[in-house]
Amino acid sequence: MKSLVKKLSFSATTFFLLMLAVTLGLAVNSRKAEAAAKPKLNKTSMTIPVGKLDKDVYWQKNEFQYEDAVPLTVENKRKGASYTFTSSDTKIVKISKNGGYLTGVKKGKATITCKETYKGKTTVVGTCKVTVKDAAVIDYVTDVCLGSGLLNVDYFDGFEGYSILIHHDITYRNPNAKYSLKSDSKDFIFKETSLTEEEKKVYSSAEPYRYEAKKAGKYTLSVIETYNKKSRTIGKVTIIVHDVEISDELYEIYVNEYMGVFWPVRYSREDKYYYFIVNDKNVIELTRDEYNNLVIKGLKPGTAKVKVYEDSIENGRYLGEYTVKVKEVPKQEPESINTNSGSYDNFYDDNYGVFN
Repeated sequence: MKSLVKKLSFSATTFFLLMLAVTLGLAVNSRKAEAAAKPKLNKTSMTIPVGKLDKDVYWQKNEFQYEDAVPLTVENKRKGASYTFTSSDTKIVKISKNGGYLTGVKKGKATITCKETYKGKTTVVGTCKVTVKDAAVIDYVTDVCLGSGLLNVDYFDGFEGYSILIHHDITYRNPNAKYSLKSDSKDFIFKETSLTEEEKKVYSSAEPYRYEAKKAGKYTLSVIETYNKKSRTIGKVTIIVHDVEISDELYEIYVNEYMGVFWPVRYSREDKYYYFIVNDKNVIELTRDEYNNLVIKGLKPGTAKVKVYEDSIENGRYLGEYTVKVKEVPKQEPESINTNSGSYDNFYDDNYGVFN
């Protein structure tokens, strides 16, 4: 009987201790959960552009990074509490009293403060330091040929040789501003244009420009930002205009292999015609491939030269010549021979003159 009482007493004590441990554990976890659930801001710092931000806005931070607009909000809101947001300087940054997306007013720094009102007591939830940056230009330099042609600033189709992208980036672009480019020289005319019906068939651009380069050389374009009916220059873009160049490199192909006639010709003009004369037609010939591109075909081992003229042979400009060496097909690597000739692009196909 005494043994049974001792067992019962031990069991009751064990049960009491277990319940006490559980209760204390719940109390600790409850305090931890309460601490974890304390209201706080989702951001403590932001760097934004000038302009009104929303869910569709993003901007380029630097050469490689982009950032999306994020609303400033309260995490772990307390039930029954109200929250208000204020800016330390509304001439720099604005925010709705209910929080949300910011509006950058002008370059500078300010602090957003969020306060909580709960059961008649007002406390500071947190602050967010905001830096507002002006838009700026990263210039990568754009190379173009003499004469006239199309340039674009927003879209580039790599398969279209005459649509050239102006290589630059605008960091912290104002989502509500308009950006345009203006030439700083009378020798490089540059203006916004619209595409002809024929041009629309081959490439698209929301911001096409037409240029005319009168002389080779280095030019600059001013990048102009227009916002709230005010315009300012935010940076410069460099354009280098090149005359036609003929490479002095030796070009090697195998017998029955093709190469494009324009491979050695750099910065050929869209508004000019080009003529090619082969000095040894036993070694190479000018022909058309399956895509109707003008190409050079290797006929037998040897070396030949190709003279290049602009506009015409009689009265046009002699540009120079390049050398093509034809080699016998090596037996150990027949897979390297390119008889298809579809692996390269030949631009300005209508500008070829064939003189063999």
